[in-house]
Amino acid sequence: HRGDVAASMAHFAEGVALARDLGDRRQTAFLLAYLAYVTGHQGDLTRAEALATESEALVHSLGDTRSFEAIFMVFVQGWLALLQGVYDRAEDRLEAALALSRELDAKAVVSATLVGLGEVAMAHGKIDEATVRYRTGLVCGWEGSYPPGMALNLQGLVRVAVHHGTYEQGARLVGAADSFSAAVHMLPGEVVAQYEGATAQLRHQLGEGAFTAERASGRRLRPEEGVTAALVPGTPTLPRPEF
Repeated sequence: HRGDVAASMAHFAEGVALARDLGDRRQTAFLLAYLAYVTGHQGDLTRAEALATESEALVHSLGDTRSFEAIFMVFVQGWLALLQGVYDRAEDRLEAALALSRELDAKAVVSATLVGLGEVAMAHGKIDEATVRYRTGLVCGWEGSYPPGMALNLQGLVRVAVHHGTYEQGARLVGAADSFSAAVHMLPGEVVAQYEGATAQLRHQLGEGAFTAERASGRRLRPEEGVTAALVPGTPTLPRPEF
């Protein structure tokens, strides 16, 4: 959760080896899925897909379709497709993960899954749809006590604010996300670059002084206040989130 994805690879690999030695197929499947994501994040998508396939086979060997491990495996498949820019598969896998995680009331997974679906919508230019995804994911992250999910959805809403020209709101949301800023680096590099570009645009549009002041006000917000600030529509036509 500190965002050091590269450093986490060795730890996940060690965890997989230990779970194998213990004969714990369920934990092996779970850690393989995690290792698949961090491997893909670091650019080795071929190995990442192989690890995800192995995780899927283990989950299926357990006759398991409704556990947290099964949900997480489908979730990782969606994010790997997103990393590859295969948006139709990403949407299919993430929608499946969303349905399963809602069924189990796994709010942290719902929050992280909605980030991915928000990114799919953004890639297709569907800004209003992305807004609903990010807002709902933000609330689920808060309700599920999952700060990384809050941060990842906030970065999406910063980019939405820039799109609509609501620069003061965007700068405040940057500040609200700063408490969990390391989590943003869990995202694909292209998305991180877009967020950093949006932050730079906010600084340019507002000027250094105004941007710094708005960002500071966002940093002072309590988590629930940050959620409220993000739910204030940037324009009257933006849809509200669906719970």
